[in-house]
Amino acid sequence: MFIEQMFPYINESVRVHQLPEGGVLEIDYLRDNVSISDFEYLDLNKTAYELCMRMDGQKTAKQILAEQCAVYDESPEDHKDWYYDMLNMLLNKQVIQVGNRASRHTITTSGSNEFPMPLHATFELTHRCNLKCAHCYLESSPEALGTVSIEQFKKTADMLFDNGVLTCEITGGEIFVHPNANEILDYVCKKFKKVAVLTNGTLMRKESLELLKTYKQKIIVGISLDSVNSEVHDSFRGRKGSFAQTCKTIKLLSDHGIFVRVAMSVFEKNMWEIHDMAQKVRDLGAKAFSYNWVDDFGRGRDIVHPTKNAEQHRKFMEYEQNIIDEFKDLIPIIPYERKRAANCGAGWKSIVISPFGEVRPCALFPKEFSLGNIFHDSYESIFNSPLVHKLWQAQAPRFSEHCMKDKCPFSGYCGGCYLKGLNSNKYHRKNICSWAKNEQLEDVVQLI
Repeated sequence: MFIEQMFPYINESVRVHQLPEGGVLEIDYLRDNVSISDFEYLDLNKTAYELCMRMDGQKTAKQILAEQCAVYDESPEDHKDWYYDMLNMLLNKQVIQVGNRASRHTITTSGSNEFPMPLHATFELTHRCNLKCAHCYLESSPEALGTVSIEQFKKTADMLFDNGVLTCEITGGEIFVHPNANEILDYVCKKFKKVAVLTNGTLMRKESLELLKTYKQKIIVGISLDSVNSEVHDSFRGRKGSFAQTCKTIKLLSDHGIFVRVAMSVFEKNMWEIHDMAQKVRDLGAKAFSYNWVDDFGRGRDIVHPTKNAEQHRKFMEYEQNIIDEFKDLIPIIPYERKRAANCGAGWKSIVISPFGEVRPCALFPKEFSLGNIFHDSYESIFNSPLVHKLWQAQAPRFSEHCMKDKCPFSGYCGGCYLKGLNSNKYHRKNICSWAKNEQLEDVVQLI
């Protein structure tokens, strides 16, 4: 076999992000012009990670396999087929190169084998917003306090990148009320490989549009649109005329070839508009459409969802499936096997940073819940904390053997979201459930 006697080494354009169980290959991590479609991570299980960390150009592929098998008292013969398939795949993706003689090559790494460090970060640039939406989990408004300085933002962005974060999201509040929004947008697009920009679409200015056009190969713009009826949308968003402005922005960005994903917050007044909204999104030229029921966080706690009997539930499920079938080019569906992770990664694979530097597992976690302050605390003190280790190891309710799915009235609510599992224990139950007890999350429930 040709590759057996060659000396494989990790390409210098690849960074190995280390995790406590395996790792991630960050391909082309230094290039600043990688498009969304080309940029990718490759997840490594523990064995694949250990093999990759041996690929420094000093041993042949055959020697690497033999050394790895010796550690676990395994026979190389039993593993050679998948091993050489993996090597050829890594060669084709230019993750590794091979030499015909031994030569030392340095493997660039980030992260740690001792504790998890995030790969994705969401920055809340400000908690201020020009709207006052009925469901806002942050309870943002024009009067809300909290705006990060441009200097602090850049310092934090640099630290995150150096520690393995390659993709980021900037959000608010509303990002375009930030006085340095365009400078921040330019900075993150130069720094990170994939950038999501979340906005309500009512404050798009020419300079911002030009920046989005410049970096459109690596940007996704997320814009909220909640009804095809302007009065319903404007009432929900707390400002007359917001529907027209938002639709105009969606079309403007789409016409310039910028990837726009429209998100719809579903509640009783608009639940039968999802089909019409999908058509509206298509007509405006957006590339993707997603919708979710309003969650009971922040102001969303005041929104009461309709109670559906079995027949009404069946009709809505049928309605929803027909929409997904008709608009499958617009509506992204995550394959079930990709959902079967211990949890979504909130708090260890991805994080949210408030304008004050407080780190939360995800955007829906209460503002008061903090893993630490990234402006003041060391990286290790935040991510090597007992709390982060607990969140990393927690099984989401749906996938935990400790969840009494068939007997629990909240199983549909909690699903694969450990935050909702915590939330149901804090606000909807009289007693802590078996899932929270056995996953040792009782103390975390009290922090929600």
